[in-house]
Amino acid sequence: MKLDIQPFIFSWKGQFQKACVIEDQLREIFPSVTVINSDDDNTRPGWINLGDSAYFGEQFRKALELFTGDVLFHIQADVEYDNWNKLVDDARFYLRFYEAGIYAPNVDYTFWISDRADVLSDLLEHSHLRLVASTDETVWFIRRDVLEGIRERSIDLSLNRFGWGWDCSLSCISYSKGLPVIRDYRHTIKHPRGTGYNTFEAESEMNNHIASLDEDLQKIYSYIRGERKMLARYLKREPEIPRVLGARKDSATGSIAHKRLTKFYNLARYPTFVHVGACGVDGVAWAARQGFRDIHAVLRSQDSLEEAQKAIAGKQDVKLLGGDSKIALAEICRQAHGPVLFYIDGCEDSGQVGHAHSSGSERTAWLQNVCANVLQYKDVDSSLIVVEDIPFKVATSDPSSASREARRAWLLDHLCVKTRMYATYLDDALLFERPT
Repeated sequence: MKLDIQPFIFSWKGQFQKACVIEDQLREIFPSVTVINSDDDNTRPGWINLGDSAYFGEQFRKALELFTGDVLFHIQADVEYDNWNKLVDDARFYLRFYEAGIYAPNVDYTFWISDRADVLSDLLEHSHLRLVASTDETVWFIRRDVLEGIRERSIDLSLNRFGWGWDCSLSCISYSKGLPVIRDYRHTIKHPRGTGYNTFEAESEMNNHIASLDEDLQKIYSYIRGERKMLARYLKREPEIPRVLGARKDSATGSIAHKRLTKFYNLARYPTFVHVGACGVDGVAWAARQGFRDIHAVLRSQDSLEEAQKAIAGKQDVKLLGGDSKIALAEICRQAHGPVLFYIDGCEDSGQVGHAHSSGSERTAWLQNVCANVLQYKDVDSSLIVVEDIPFKVATSDPSSASREARRAWLLDHLCVKTRMYATYLDDALLFERPT
C-alpha cells in the first residue's frame, strides 16, 4: 500500500517569497499542501496564519493537529531545492524498504553534520544512505508511528517555544520503537546559517525538554549525543542491549490489567496464559478478557489460592494451583502445548513469596527457580516471558532498590547473555523472547 505523505511548510517573516516557490513546486506533486504562516504582513489564500509571535513550536503543534496521513513531510521555508519530486519518491521507497521511522535528506547548513550524526552500521544496504543519530528539523519525513509516541509518552510540547531538541526526541522515540532514522546523502538541501531568535533561550528550552522525557528516551538521547554505535546495536536487538517500548512514569505496577501488551504484541499467537506468583485474580481476569484458550495461575500462598477460588467461582474456567511454584509450574508445562505467555510476578518487596516478609535474596532465588522451569518448557522458543516489577530504573531512595537491581541484572545476564533471548522493557516489566 502506498504511503500517504502529507506536506507542511513553515513560513515566517522574511520567508514569504521562498514559501510561495516551495508551495508551487509541491503542488505539482501533492493535491494539497499546508502552509503554516507566522507573518502578519504576508499570506496567501488557504494559508494557516498564526501571527508573528508563533515560532517553530506552535507551528509544529498545529501541523500535528492537522496531520491525517501516514507520513508527515515538514519543510522550513528558508530552504532551496530543485528536485522535490525525486526526494518524495525516495522517501516513500526507503521508509517502506527499511521500515524507517524518520527519513531526511542531507542539509547544508545543519548542526547535525555527518561527523556528529552518522552511525557506523551494516543495517543499510544502499551506499548513499546512512543510519544517523538525529536528522535535523529543516526537511524531514516522520512516520505516524513516531508521532504517536508523543501522545503515548504524554510529552508536553507546549513548553518548548522554539522547538530545539524535537529532532532528537523524535529520533529517540523512533529508535525506541525499533524504527531506524536514516539520511539520504544523494539529496542535499541548501539552508542558510543563522536564526532570528534568542539561541540561549532556545537551548535552555531544549535541555528542559530532554530532561522531561521518560528515562528510557533519555538513555537513547545519551547514545545520540555520545556512543552512537549503541543505536545500531539497539536496532539489531542484540540481547545485551534491550529495546524499550515504555517505561512510562505514570504506569501502574503490580497488575497485568494495566499493561499495554496488546499494543505491541499479537496475543493471538499465545493460546495459553500462565500467571506465576499471583497474589490475586487481576491477571486471570485480564487473560479471560483477551480470549486465551487455556488460563493457569500459580498463587503465592494458600490464602491467596482460597481467595482466588472464591473470586472466580462459577465465572471463569481457570486452573488455579497453589503450593510449591516449581512443582505447579512443571505440571502446567507438561500439559501445555504450543506458545505460552508466561507472566511472572517479579515479587515487589512489599509482597510475599509463599510467606510473609521474605527477604530480597529469597525473592531473587524464587524468581531464578521459576525462570529455570520456564526455560525447560518444550515450546519456550515460541513463547513470551513477561517478568513484572522489574523497573527500568529504581530510585536510590527506594529501600528495595538493591534487590530489584539484582533481579534485573540476573535476568538480563541469564536470559539474554547466556540463553540468547531478546529483552524488551515495557513499563515496569521485562519481556523475553527468542530471535525470530
